[in-house]
Amino acid sequence: MHTIAILATRRYRNGEQRFFLEFPVDAKVLAVLKAIPGREWCEQARCWHVPALEAVLTLLTRKFPCLLIDRPFGASKASWRLWGCSEPKIFIARGGERDLLAYVSRESYSWIETIKEIPGRTWLREEVCWRLPFTQKTVDLLERQLGPHLLWNIDLSEHAWLLETAVSDEPPVGRVAGKRESRQEHAAVRALRERLTLERLSYYTIKSYCHHFRHFLEAHPGRPPEEISKEEVTQYMYRLIERKKIAEATQNQVINSIKAYYEKVLGEEKSRYEIVRPKKPRLLPTVLSKKEVVGLLQVVGNLKHRCILALLYSSGLRLGEVVKLQVHDLQYDRKRLFIRSGKGKKDRYTVLAESVIPLLRAYQAQYRPVHWLFPGQHGGPYGKRSVQNIFARARDQAGVNPSATVHTLRHSFATHALEAGHNLRQIQEALGHHSIKTTERYLHVSSESLDRLKSPLDNLEL
Repeated sequence: MHTIAILATRRYRNGEQRFFLEFPVDAKVLAVLKAIPGREWCEQARCWHVPALEAVLTLLTRKFPCLLIDRPFGASKASWRLWGCSEPKIFIARGGERDLLAYVSRESYSWIETIKEIPGRTWLREEVCWRLPFTQKTVDLLERQLGPHLLWNIDLSEHAWLLETAVSDEPPVGRVAGKRESRQEHAAVRALRERLTLERLSYYTIKSYCHHFRHFLEAHPGRPPEEISKEEVTQYMYRLIERKKIAEATQNQVINSIKAYYEKVLGEEKSRYEIVRPKKPRLLPTVLSKKEVVGLLQVVGNLKHRCILALLYSSGLRLGEVVKLQVHDLQYDRKRLFIRSGKGKKDRYTVLAESVIPLLRAYQAQYRPVHWLFPGQHGGPYGKRSVQNIFARARDQAGVNPSATVHTLRHSFATHALEAGHNLRQIQEALGHHSIKTTERYLHVSSESLDRLKSPLDNLEL
């Protein structure tokens, strides 16, 4: 019998602070919630939310034996509180279709060592928790070694089908490990994931490498990676290009994932897998005019959304940088914005536009962010996909270049700064480019030099 716990996350909805409640379906819990005045069902979040009032909190803690207030997304364990339990516990919640999230107190070293025994586990620094594969093996290990200390925010009986499909790493006797088996976490993929995690590569880099390497193994079923020859790797790449018409960027990702396994996991010489790479195309970035930028920002009515787009353009930020901004990264007195762990894990400062400061102050007064400048639904950083959707709606409403993306705002910042007379070195530092050559491409986009150029045809009399 698993101990069921309820997760209550504080979020703002229409300017009012609410408790969003996550719990396994239970008739008794629903009966309590429906008796709370002001309770509402959120279709988007697929959960109930109630007013974040002291009286409501008192009722919840009295009715529910184990209640976790706020996911521990903050920088310290003090950002969350477990009600109704006199001793430390491990809180287990869903973290996706095939993942679990384990929140463990930092003082519980022995528990953490047990978590580290689980294959495929990953530490999520921003969420301050462990991500575990949602398999029967994981559940059995947790129950066997940590059972009395576990609080489950999910009903495992509802996910029996998922646990049953999580087969062992080895294929059944008499069967070849074909596509269905290899899609489960292959031992080689798991080894690659653990190696890249130790090297502290980003979540999305690890996800991309493992995805491409998994497909590579599926193309050679039943064969250990060590037996696949260099010629077979080349033929595999050729088939991807010819049949699937993969882009040059995807081709490089596939090559990098294969090389990463043989060189980093197996420790082979780099020269063995010198695969022909595509010539990098020299494409000019898409840039919006100043008038288009103004039109784009003017159609955004939501204050939070306007602040996000305004910062992307005015400070030349990447998508991943704007969603990771923290409240104390804003330095109003210096008109500076601190970017932590940008591309290449480099910190930098960039400009904070004076015209954006009143907008940000109004946003902070209304939304009152505590840790993340733009918190998401579940208390963590705002989702990248949400920002992309905000931009797409604004782009369509403003009628600007339909091929523009969120990154176009960064390109526009660099181009407009160059046209305003700022030198390349200043722009390079603001953008966080490693090489000045990357910044020089905006010279080819700037209209300043073309405006001074006169076509010879204008001097001819036709």
